[in-house]
Amino acid sequence: MWADWTAQAKPRDGAWQRFLGLAAVSPLCAKDDLPEKDCAEAAARLGCASALLASPRAARTAVRIATSLVTPGKEPQRLVPSVLPLLRIGFKGSVRLTGTRGDLLALLSSLRFAQCARSMTNASQLSEARRILTASLAADFDVSPLLPELRRIAEGPAAGLRRGKALMRKLDTGIAEAKTSGSAAVLTELIEALADKLPYSDLARLVSFSGLLLGEDEQVDAKAAAARARGDLFFLDTDGEVPLESLLAGGSAAAHEAQAQLRKRTLGELEGVEELRTDVAADVLPAMAEEEEEQEEEKAEAAEVVALADDSSQSARKRFRRRQKSAA
Repeated sequence: MWADWTAQAKPRDGAWQRFLGLAAVSPLCAKDDLPEKDCAEAAARLGCASALLASPRAARTAVRIATSLVTPGKEPQRLVPSVLPLLRIGFKGSVRLTGTRGDLLALLSSLRFAQCARSMTNASQLSEARRILTASLAADFDVSPLLPELRRIAEGPAAGLRRGKALMRKLDTGIAEAKTSGSAAVLTELIEALADKLPYSDLARLVSFSGLLLGEDEQVDAKAAAARARGDLFFLDTDGEVPLESLLAGGSAAAHEAQAQLRKRTLGELEGVEELRTDVAADVLPAMAEEEEEQEEEKAEAAEVVALADDSSQSARKRFRRRQKSAA
């Protein structure tokens, strides 16, 4: 009964899904001086409680949020006990995925997370999770459209690997064959090989080429991201200025639309500017002309005063000389 209630009441609640995701990464906030054993036990209890409360859909969203906040390093090992229970609930074999971008992104990000954690902890803890993820990827998604973009993303990081050339040859073969099962295997191998060099942002960009639709929570996230790109300080969960179709188009459509909106605001013509220019010209130019005329008149008067002063000084000298001569 409890499971039925959570399955019916929680899937549409985006706040609940985000809470589960942030709760899954809460072990990262533990103090550094806390013993790892105590931290692992607390994370395991948290993961079990979240798995009991979460529906498969909410668990997938929580996994996507949690793995998006993880960077290669010590973090994956600490989060394994809290994330793995949600991962099993969200991708177990009896669950049919909804086929949205969020589900695919959660799956690929989980593969990356599992590979990063396998290098630091007991691999047996993650072998079951890897089998669940690879089976779900092959059964529920056609990832062949992702391979060309994956080649562009992986070309640089793969150059630093010993078997980088072999991986790129496999990828080229997968692109040429375009088979669903083969594409899933190639994608899995590339993500695992580049797990510590492949950021979450590259996975999100890769998934945008899948042609899948956004889920309800992802639509809200996309509109919020577009609002932030436009420079808006606040965002309400309503229809905004950016059409949803542009957000569903794939790639960086949201960013392009946001940039277009921003250019319209910054480079658009302001109403009344031409009239303002005309009014300014009509008022300022005559005043400037009058000021120039006054300056010219003042210069002329000053020149006359100087000339008169020179004349008077010359006359005074002449009179003085005449007086001297007459006195002599």
